[in-house]
Amino acid sequence: MKQSFRISDKTLRISLIVGSSLLVATVLILSIAVGTARRPEDVTTAGSYLTVTDAPRPSTTTPPSTEAGTKPDPTPEKVVFKLTRPVDGYLTAIHDTETLSFSITMQDYRTHAGIDIETEDGAAVVAAAAGTVCAAYEDPMMGYCIEIDHGDGYVTVYRNLTDTVPDGLEVGASVRAGQLIGAVGNSALLEQAELPHLHFELTHDGEQVDPLTYLTYEERVEE
Repeated sequence: MKQSFRISDKTLRISLIVGSSLLVATVLILSIAVGTARRPEDVTTAGSYLTVTDAPRPSTTTPPSTEAGTKPDPTPEKVVFKLTRPVDGYLTAIHDTETLSFSITMQDYRTHAGIDIETEDGAAVVAAAAGTVCAAYEDPMMGYCIEIDHGDGYVTVYRNLTDTVPDGLEVGASVRAGQLIGAVGNSALLEQAELPHLHFELTHDGEQVDPLTYLTYEERVEE
């Protein structure tokens, strides 16, 4: 009886060991199966450990982009203001609003807002650029004058003209560059002692500008 009992006890211990081994193996298999079922993006590193995260998936929406084959709108080129000569002739007085120069007519020293272009009496005067006639009047000291607005703050002023203008030329009329707008006269009291000439001015946003910045004239060479 004692020998039989020892055999049965040994058999029981073996059974328990085998059962425990099977249980451990089952747990390991289930752990491996669960781990492989998780997608890589469900896992992030936390220190030296792997932990499951509930962070949202990255968006798969493609960001807006320029359509294939199209180019972005080019930057518009800056328009450069240009002038054509309002009359043929030679430069006899420059623009200078700081330095005093001698006036033959007034016999004193004063500034000069524009440039004087010596030419023939009655010489044709044309618009120096396309624009709109914004004023036509008789100035007590500078005679018959015409002003043309060219946009972007630029205005040209033509002084010492005759009292006649081409048909259809009036305030509000559009003119093109080189279009006839009048003739050189001798109506400017401040400059009557000078030879026939056009007194030409340019302003930008109401400020006087040197016209020679935008056009050129040769000075008459004394022989």
